[in-house]
Amino acid sequence: MNNSTTIRPSVALHQWRPLFWEPVAGTGERLMIGVVYNFDGEWNASRVIRDDVIAALYGQVAANGAIRLLEFGLSLFLASAKASGSLIGMSGQMSGLHAGELRSTEASSKAELLRIASLLYSSLASLDKFDEIDDADAPLSEEVTKRFSTEIKDRVVQVRPDLQKYFGCTAILFPGGE
Repeated sequence: MNNSTTIRPSVALHQWRPLFWEPVAGTGERLMIGVVYNFDGEWNASRVIRDDVIAALYGQVAANGAIRLLEFGLSLFLASAKASGSLIGMSGQMSGLHAGELRSTEASSKAELLRIASLLYSSLASLDKFDEIDDADAPLSEEVTKRFSTEIKDRVVQVRPDLQKYFGCTAILFPGGE
């Protein structure tokens, strides 16, 4: 009979909140774009949504502005956490981002904490960033966007050939915009 006991080393709990973005205001559809967290007394905010996802939503050129907007929102939540020294009272929205539920997670590294947050809330996260996998295997965002738009066009035109003339043209969605 084996009476040996395995003792797990103590791993600290780290508080964090997922941060959500509602790309189309008023729809209620939110994407997890990042995490604000405290790891071993150090405050951080990290964007986890992949660049190619943002490029697929807005196009390659507009994606840069959207990424800057998201990074700015993350910096606001980080500054709020640092100023208050806590994530407990953080709620509501800043710069279009919404704070999610306060969570505490056992993690032995920042990468592990971000991986756990991403696995819980986001299928659009860049998990390979946390594993330091070589980017040579990942498709380029422009290739992904082109492939996505081509596949959508082909499927639509197959079902509704009369709609082909509407692909590849611009449309005014609101005054002063496209």
